Amino acid sequence: MNVKEATNAHDEHQNGLAVPEAKRVPKERTFHGDTFIDNYEWLRDKGSQDVRDYVAAQNRYCEQRMAPLASLRKTLFDEFKSHVQETDMSVPTRMDGYWYFTRTTQGEQYAVQCRVPIRGADDWDPPTVEAGVPLDGEQVVFDTNAEAQGHDFFRVGGMDISKDGRWMLYGTDTSGDERYDFRIRDLETGDELEERFEGIGGACFTPDAQWVFYVLLDGAWRPYAVMRHRVGTPVADDVEVYREADERFWVGIGLSFDERNIVIGAGSKTTTEVLMLPVDTPEGSFRAFIPRETDVEYDVSFACFEGAGEHGEDIPLAVVYHNALNPNFEIDVIDMRTHEPPYRLGEGVRVAVGSPYGCEHGDDVGPGASSMPIGTPYSNPCNPAILQGAHGLGIEGISIHRHFVALQYRAESLPHIAVMTNLAPNHLDVHRDMAEYIDAKKHIFTRQTAQDVLILNADNTITAGFAPEAAGEVRMFSRQTVPAHGASFRDGVIRRDGVPVVRQEEIKIPGLHNVENYMAAILAVEGLASDEDIRYVARNFGGVEHRIEFVREKDGVKFYNDSIASSPSRTIAGLRSFSEKVILIAGGYDKHIPYDVLGPEIAAHVKLLVCTGATGPKIAAAARAVPDSPEILEIPDFYEAVHAAAQQAKPGDIVLLSPASAAFDRFKNFMVRGAEFKKTVMAL
Repeated sequence: MNVKEATNAHDEHQNGLAVPEAKRVPKERTFHGDTFIDNYEWLRDKGSQDVRDYVAAQNRYCEQRMAPLASLRKTLFDEFKSHVQETDMSVPTRMDGYWYFTRTTQGEQYAVQCRVPIRGADDWDPPTVEAGVPLDGEQVVFDTNAEAQGHDFFRVGGMDISKDGRWMLYGTDTSGDERYDFRIRDLETGDELEERFEGIGGACFTPDAQWVFYVLLDGAWRPYAVMRHRVGTPVADDVEVYREADERFWVGIGLSFDERNIVIGAGSKTTTEVLMLPVDTPEGSFRAFIPRETDVEYDVSFACFEGAGEHGEDIPLAVVYHNALNPNFEIDVIDMRTHEPPYRLGEGVRVAVGSPYGCEHGDDVGPGASSMPIGTPYSNPCNPAILQGAHGLGIEGISIHRHFVALQYRAESLPHIAVMTNLAPNHLDVHRDMAEYIDAKKHIFTRQTAQDVLILNADNTITAGFAPEAAGEVRMFSRQTVPAHGASFRDGVIRRDGVPVVRQEEIKIPGLHNVENYMAAILAVEGLASDEDIRYVARNFGGVEHRIEFVREKDGVKFYNDSIASSPSRTIAGLRSFSEKVILIAGGYDKHIPYDVLGPEIAAHVKLLVCTGATGPKIAAAARAVPDSPEILEIPDFYEAVHAAAQQAKPGDIVLLSPASAAFDRFKNFMVRGAEFKKTVMAL
């Protein structure tokens, strides 16, 4: 008896289940001169009734065998789901004349693609999108939930929209075989054009939506050829513009970042090639940007600085990422005005290069590099200052944006910049004591090197005490003092090394604790972001859900959700965000942390305290232990506590949920607690 037979026999004996057996049908097969007998060749015929019957039997066996785990399966699913914010939206992205974003709704399986028109050519401030609240002029571009109706399986395989925003090219898979059917839809009327591109791998428009380029799949699902289609003509007349004969290579098609070229990418596991065709000559021939070289990987991003030339001409650039000269890759910038393609690897200006130390082909870069430890500090005059002396440096890519360039790299797999905003008793239900909790927090910087940065809160005695242990540069921030090197707050202004950066009145989110957060962030991006960009973020970033989040105003009473506040220090920060006394709802899961520190803050900032949950009695006791404590209600049930706070509130009052405790006594997590608070408040 072999292992498989023994396993099946055990299952039948233990569970009384008959394990389906695949029949053996000997078939001789010959590959590369080697002949062998394949007993299961018949399973390749997915359409045969024998194969279908066997798969159905295996499915039935699986369901029966796994039936005892149904409860666990549901528990795991519910746990995973509880960590997902179902009703949500994405950050808006501007494309041509619209701001595009997605919405998801609780209970729905798919996202909805939406957009709103820009307010003008200079509108670069994204609209504020709130979950469940439609914007003025909001349009639904693609409701995947509606499109999926009537299908057991539905997946979107790509979406492209013309520059004028009218035409949409989109692909769908309704069978699960990863072959997509693409159509063209008029977004003004909802009508679709007659042509369909069936069973393909992907497609893209030219910006004017007059041409479609799409990828064919072979019998092994390999994208191998690119076709050109003129919109409004029969698909049967389409022209093949590229075919990849080497079966190791897969092919892709898309529009370049600057929208000036149609780009074909062909790649194997170790070799890549990019071909390009200007969009204004769609019937032309694709040319290799850099000819293919075995075992050389490269990628290209195209960018154009319009009117930036000496005489007002455009400056087209190609940013090339490759490993031709360095095993950890480098980035070159090529001025495409110098000559027409093809170009060569290593041409242009090198702007970033990885470390060759410890790499198999490192000696090709410098003698002895391969034998040096991979953690040897690496410096190169081509690299920006932040990369000098990096350990194990690998260049990962670069992105060019309107006002800045983002370089992606990896080094040491350790935090180059570590930030500790504050440290107070927390999670003592997990750690033996406060000392163990502090040691756990210190791991964020204990493996830093002399080239790294540690940012600490000088006003917190615990974090301030970490400075002598830092291996690298220490930057401090303080609202109480002026650090020698760091950020301070005086007269309503945040200063970095004495230089004004942003005023408190410019910060959209309230609270002095957010002033401290901005001080820490300003030090973290020192040398990486301009003061103008920092002020832009301060004026426009409205915070995130469950962090002093305004819910609604009803009958003159304002309700705020600060469910993230799962410790006394966070609740104290929330209370100090308001200039008037509030009605506070506090309490929840007991993490065995002291609450006496809350007493004076409640006396100073709370007019009515509503205590709930497992820690409610502890918080009430802390409040009663100090003079001038407010009226206190102890209501164990969370929902009844919310209703009681609302009933006690008068016009002009603020009701704040800031529990100073975790949510696990009643809810899956703080997000569910916050969502239930908002739901209850909206139903008042």
